[in-house]
Amino acid sequence: MTNSNSNTNQTTSRMSTFVIIEQYMSIYGPFVLTTLGIIGNILSILIFLSPRYRRQSSHFYLLSLALSDLCFLIINLIEDTFRNHNQLYHSRINILDRSSTLICIFVQYARNTTRLLSSWIIVSFTIERLLVVFYPLQRAIICRRKIARWVVILLFLTCLLIHINVPFHYGIIKVSVTDEDEETICDILPQHRPIYMRFAIGSMIAVYLVPMCIISIVNMLICCKLWSKSLLT
Repeated sequence: MTNSNSNTNQTTSRMSTFVIIEQYMSIYGPFVLTTLGIIGNILSILIFLSPRYRRQSSHFYLLSLALSDLCFLIINLIEDTFRNHNQLYHSRINILDRSSTLICIFVQYARNTTRLLSSWIIVSFTIERLLVVFYPLQRAIICRRKIARWVVILLFLTCLLIHINVPFHYGIIKVSVTDEDEETICDILPQHRPIYMRFAIGSMIAVYLVPMCIISIVNMLICCKLWSKSLLT
């Protein structure tokens, strides 16, 4: 009996240790990664804002990508990290869940828009590389910063239109913690959750699946073109 009890206690202690490690990883892991991402994007913005890179279209795409990623990461840090940490969630630092409906909608609109925008900026940059590889003599025309600027503006406006549903689906809702206490949270309104799931699926396809397929195909075409040129030389 003594051995079985000791084995049970050891197993329980190991499980509790794993649970604690998992909790720390779920709270502080995303915080560390998001913080490093924010620092990296700030450094990228400072580099691409220098006069040396202002005339090149590729660096404008990278600058726009860094700005979009920075916005998304800051919002993600405020939203997810504060909700995973109980002390931060109940403190005044958690401004999102304790804000007004207007701020909640604006933040969620920005989060969804920048997430989609980042994916399609990468697609646009990759397509530009494809055109340069296939039409090297037209590089001066293809790689114009003015064209890149208009592409990013059109992508931004398109992303705003695609997420036009956000103001109607998000808001500040009350969540019952106990029978007496209630907390507020910036989330999808309960009455719109069944409809929002369709938008969420479409958003995942537009953010991840379609860009991944396009980038894969474009990179394959670039590799084939470069390989064929190497064979000719």
